[in-house]
Amino acid sequence: MQDNWKSGIAVTSIGSRSCSNISITGNVILDDATTKLMKYGIFFETTCTNCTVSGNTVTDATTQNYQYATPAGNWQLQNNYGMSTVNISSALNLQTFKTNIAVTGSLSINSTQTVVSGSISGGASFSEPEQGNSYKKVIVYCSSLSGTASYTYPTAFLHPPAIIATSDGPASSVVTTHTETAMTVTSATPITGFIILEGY
Repeated sequence: MQDNWKSGIAVTSIGSRSCSNISITGNVILDDATTKLMKYGIFFETTCTNCTVSGNTVTDATTQNYQYATPAGNWQLQNNYGMSTVNISSALNLQTFKTNIAVTGSLSINSTQTVVSGSISGGASFSEPEQGNSYKKVIVYCSSLSGTASYTYPTAFLHPPAIIATSDGPASSVVTTHTETAMTVTSATPITGFIILEGY
């Protein structure tokens, strides 16, 4: 059988009819058979361009939930469940590719790093990349820090965060104070490595 015959939805060209500028939205596609036969949930052949795939839920495909064979043009891919198994060719213009991640709250993975010099020597870089209502995370990197370095969180916690130990980082005891709004790292001797605080 051809691949498109074993797909939940297959978009292919027939004769002179183009398979471009197609929108696939709001579908639930699954294979509830005991022996799964659906190879692809949504399948596009190589000639497809400028298509939109959004708001779909695809599960149970034996090969891939979504298959885009060397897509070209301005594709819009967003809010699809099961998209983690997608095969996206490097030919796709990544500037037009929309991620399939729904974020509730504040995700700031490009948040500014605040560099604080140690009171004796070295320093530490602080940032808060996760700032949501139900999850917050502060990352500290100490670089030969000696003395003290303090940081005020851009978004305050509701409760004092937990100190998460890392396998090769400084001991959690170097965080001498940590409240809902700020923290201080203190060490009499130079320390290097990551310190992580989590909570909400």
